[in-house]
Amino acid sequence: GFVPLGALLQLPQFRLFSAEDVQRVVDTNGKQRFALQPGDPSTGPLIRANQGHSLQVPELELMPLETPQALPQVLVHGTFWKHWPSILLKGLSCRGRTHIHLAPGLPGDPGVISGMRPHCEIAVFIDGPLALAGKPLSLAGDEETECQSAPKHISRGRRRIQQ
Repeated sequence: GFVPLGALLQLPQFRLFSAEDVQRVVDTNGKQRFALQPGDPSTGPLIRANQGHSLQVPELELMPLETPQALPQVLVHGTFWKHWPSILLKGLSCRGRTHIHLAPGLPGDPGVISGMRPHCEIAVFIDGPLALAGKPLSLAGDEETECQSAPKHISRGRRRIQQ
């Protein structure tokens, strides 16, 4: 959930940062990991992490996707060649994280503002309806689809050409 930005900036590890620094990170983070919203006068601005957690976040705002019609047309996960053999054998893995992030397309596609690191080497395309039949999927934020377990429903992998 959201916490007061002022309270966060009082913590020892964040004391050197200003509200403007945080706003810049929120505005420029390519994976849209954070959200700011105005708070009431007693709290000031509020901040939360949208995604990318390595720990359980009990109030993470995820919207369950329960029908194939609710899914984005494309579900794609960016990764690296060294992980490809394991992905083919076992499916995607959280690897110590809480969720697997699936983007609604490739970076640069219309409407895709987050989802994968720009330097990933392979795009793993997931068959959404098959994955939905076997594992719970959720919508995180405006763009990103997440799952808590590893879908094996890979439709294809595609090498990414770096710009």
